[in-house]
Amino acid sequence: MSSHLIACLELPALPLQLALRANPEWLAHPAVVIASDKPTALVLHANDAARALMILPGMRYAAARALSPELRASVLDEDLLAAEQDELARALALFTPNVEPAGRPADGRFFLDPSGLDRLFGDARSWAESVHRYLTGRGLSATLVVGYHRFRTEALALASSRRGVFVLRSVEDERDRALLVPLARLDLTEKLRDALVRLGVHTVGDLLRLPGDALRTRFGKDAQALHAAASAGAPLPVQGLVFSEPVRTTIELESPDDDTTRLLFALRGALLTLAERLVPRGEAIARLSITLAVERGEAVSMALEPAQPTRDVALLVDLVRLRFGTLALPSRCTQLELVVFGVRNPTEQLALFPQKERRDAKAAARAMARVRAAFGPQSVTRARLRPAHLPEASFTWEPATELAPPQQLALPGVVGPALDDDSLVSAEPFADSLASDALLAERLPRLARVLLPRPLPLPDPPTLPDDPWPGPGAQGPVVRLSGPHRVSGGWWGTRTAAAIERDYYWAETRRGDLLWVFYDRPRRRWFLQGRAD
Repeated sequence: MSSHLIACLELPALPLQLALRANPEWLAHPAVVIASDKPTALVLHANDAARALMILPGMRYAAARALSPELRASVLDEDLLAAEQDELARALALFTPNVEPAGRPADGRFFLDPSGLDRLFGDARSWAESVHRYLTGRGLSATLVVGYHRFRTEALALASSRRGVFVLRSVEDERDRALLVPLARLDLTEKLRDALVRLGVHTVGDLLRLPGDALRTRFGKDAQALHAAASAGAPLPVQGLVFSEPVRTTIELESPDDDTTRLLFALRGALLTLAERLVPRGEAIARLSITLAVERGEAVSMALEPAQPTRDVALLVDLVRLRFGTLALPSRCTQLELVVFGVRNPTEQLALFPQKERRDAKAAARAMARVRAAFGPQSVTRARLRPAHLPEASFTWEPATELAPPQQLALPGVVGPALDDDSLVSAEPFADSLASDALLAERLPRLARVLLPRPLPLPDPPTLPDDPWPGPGAQGPVVRLSGPHRVSGGWWGTRTAAAIERDYYWAETRRGDLLWVFYDRPRRRWFLQGRAD
């Protein structure tokens, strides 16, 4: 291979590819990726089946849904894309030591350096085909262009309508092809692209015929930067990532032991040594993995995470002590293995005078870390709201790793407790009822709605209005009902889908409790949904 080759790897519409890989049944349907879980969200990517129905990026999700009731949609997940980019970068490092992500994780673009790999892969085409076969095996569609210039290989990768491997024969061949690339295929702002089109500038060649200084004066620094990148003679080499490898050590016990206090003492010294090995890297401990080999039975493994990356070994030892408090070894321990995963140390930990906040969020995070250490990673959870019509389906539980500050959201006509932005999704069906319900408007500031895991069947109310309606359990009979407020759904689904039609009421019992009940019209029964505390 030539010593000055550079390759651009393009994974087109990576968010859509990941959504289709996670949901293979979507391949036979129109599918899109949207910016957020809202009807007004923009469509970011659309597959061929959606484009055939004129569902295109840039339109609203509600309009796209109106064009096809079979449309499948996935919300853009920045965390998932960042994790996928990191995993791909580590995998591509098996083919070249220099891997450079380009742009945002959603762009799915990398620069690779194939130099010096002749003895491993042969020529440039063999190397590129090896990379492409690997990505195909991961279920990803990719374009890989091997050339000599950073901007030109990227432009050709973006302009290619075919997926596969393209190896340019010479610098002249690369330049001639790049001059014909339409500017519409590059990552330009809509404003800059439209301004250049009005001047008759449609391709990279048209752009290079303009003076760069004049472009800055008329169109700004982005236009000048584009011109400079396209005309640069000797571009920057690939800026390879530096991957942080975990540090590990093994402790051989002189005699098997099952006393957790002595095991903890042995771990402490080894943990101090591993923490010192992270100091030259400028890293702190983000995760600790411990494996205990025993005389009989399977080894016992555990993973601990502090509230934030830290160099405080005493804090980590305290978390290990909490986990050891619930540890039951099948037999005596013979060997301990410690693996420490480090990340770049937060600069605030190096400050001489840390700022104090009115609410100590770090103390709350440390408390959550102690609970996870003592009772496992699933012991601290939080509710994540979902766009569902039924109250019991409007949220799901997920592990909580950090404590987010509350955000105020005022419902119209109601003075009540704070809700976050996502709460509006599930609050909309009940917002009008809250605003019009005088009973709740008086008591809402100090009440919280508590839902039962499953609605509880109730006896039917009496036919005579003066007879009391017996409440569930010890709450006593119902003395007042406020409502109804209708919740319906299921009519937009298939013919076999069960229609949902509920009339919700707030029921006040003689004891003063507020119960949230509903009448299920299709089933003709009353149910208890929850209560207000």
